[in-house]
Amino acid sequence: MLWVTPTDINSNIIKTTARRLSIKGEKVARTVPKNTILVTCIASIGKNALVLEKSSFNQQINSLTPFDKYNPYFLLTDSVLWSNTMKQQGAAGMMQIVNKNEFSEIETNIPSEEEQNKIGNLYKQIDNLITLHQRNSI
Repeated sequence: MLWVTPTDINSNIIKTTARRLSIKGEKVARTVPKNTILVTCIASIGKNALVLEKSSFNQQINSLTPFDKYNPYFLLTDSVLWSNTMKQQGAAGMMQIVNKNEFSEIETNIPSEEEQNKIGNLYKQIDNLITLHQRNSI
């Protein structure tokens, strides 16, 4: 299973990480299903990424696992707004941090399921094109 730390969040989609959890580690770790959005909440606040497989993460990260009626790619695009809110909240203290309670209280506007899917699918297509372009550049 993927083990995600803030240093692994260097693109919008996490496909691999530097470390993985063993089966023993999976039994005690916080895990989330695929299509969960991970958000850094300490120090480098507001780095966001979507995991494409079941994953686990350290204490510097919070997560949002969308219900089926919410498009994860749409929510990833919307997460830029959460990041701005979190950066403002985190800037208030000496150590930049947004705790789990503060994170869970961030509000966002969600359009209809149809509109989410249109925006999310467009974002997914753009991400796929970028990946293909990067492969061709190598």
